Amino acid sequence: MAKMPDELKTLLQEMPQMRLAGGEEGGEAALPTVKMLATLDKDYRVNVVPVASVMMRDDETLMFFDMFLNKTKANLAINSKLAIAVLKPPMTGYQIKGTFTEFITSGPFFKMWSDMIFSAIPVSIRGIGIVGVDEVYSLSPMNQPGQKLA
Repeated sequence: MAKMPDELKTLLQEMPQMRLAGGEEGGEAALPTVKMLATLDKDYRVNVVPVASVMMRDDETLMFFDMFLNKTKANLAINSKLAIAVLKPPMTGYQIKGTFTEFITSGPFFKMWSDMIFSAIPVSIRGIGIVGVDEVYSLSPMNQPGQKLA
């Protein structure tokens, strides 16, 4: 597995923001970090979905919450390879290539995150996806786009 660069780890720790530019009282609000998850079905058709919950579990592992991931979950059952794009406007971005390992659907780790998410937004999570980080690439125009970083 590959270790993620520090700047990427910082972006993955950001919680989704509900305000957009021009936030409160006409002031500028920080633009949110955008996270997209891509999978392949059995016919190699790409499915890409926004998954704001992608976050770091440790230096080499990511996790995300399954709330509405029907196609994504079906694709991961037949093909464990995936890609995640993490973009922070205006010019920071990373592509993570990884291997899905499991959905955690019970136990203390699941309960802790499930309770925490439900207290913030009244939505139940169906599982926590775990992804091993295989490679990390730059998507930043200022930092040689496509350059392998890990």
